[in-house]
Order: sequence, then structure tokens, then C-alpha cells
Amino acid sequence: EREAPRSVEAPSGDEWFADAGLPTVTLDLPLSGAWVVERYPVVRSETRPDGLRVVLSVAHEAWLAELLLRLGPGAVVVEPAQWRSLGSEAAAALLAVYRPGT
Repeated sequence: EREAPRSVEAPSGDEWFADAGLPTVTLDLPLSGAWVVERYPVVRSETRPDGLRVVLSVAHEAWLAELLLRLGPGAVVVEPAQWRSLGSEAAAALLAVYRPGT
């Protein structure tokens, strides 16, 4: 048995987590990181001469660390300050796994 298709509106980026009270992160991304805007709901995005500035809700710090690893060194955490070194710390921890004798 099939149901008839329904008309459903997807929420805009700032509505996905509006009632969750999640922290946000502001990232400066190179143009090669534009896929983030297409893949994840963003609170806000702005095209800049050297790339993009995006604001994303963060459900868990580990998710953000993984995203920063995928984006590489061109991604910069602008705010909040406590996450500015998260990408480099995640990269160092990952490299440590592959060091001989560790």
C-alpha cells in the first residue's frame, strides 16, 4: 500500500536546531570547503573574497573535530576561542596513532 506524496517544507538552516540550545562555531573556509554549506544545515553563511564564513550548530565537540580534519588546515575556527586549536589537536592525535612505537 502506498501513501500519496505529501508536500513537506524542509526548515531553513537556522531552524534545524533552533530549540536545541546548541553551541555554534564560526568557521572561515577556503572555497574548497563550500561543500559544508551543501551538506550541513548552517545557521548563516557569507561569501568572502578568500572563501566562506559559516556558522554551524555543534551537537558534540568530537563531530566538530572530525569536520575540521576533513576540511584540513585551510579551515579556521573564528569563534569560540576554546575550539580554535581543536583541528590541530585532532590532527596531532591522529598522527600519533601512526607513529612507530606508540
